[in-house]
Amino acid sequence: MTVPTQTFLTTEKHLIFFNFIKCAHGKDVADDILLGQFKNMNLQNSDVYMMTFDRELKERFIEATHESSNLYIMEHESVK
Repeated sequence: MTVPTQTFLTTEKHLIFFNFIKCAHGKDVADDILLGQFKNMNLQNSDVYMMTFDRELKERFIEATHESSNLYIMEHESVK
């Protein structure tokens, strides 16, 4: 089951759009769903934050991120 949750804040200098996706499928299916939803958003001039320990998924998100956007991948210190 994929559960997208969207929250909109209208105050300036704050988060304007938040998209949280929890995916309860097997790893390969979940990765494809998450990446597909990311691509469908067609984000440009955006700051995108994600957290994953999967190197392959990180690379796929880096490739899919528009050149005008910033992709921040949060990592645990022991992963570096």
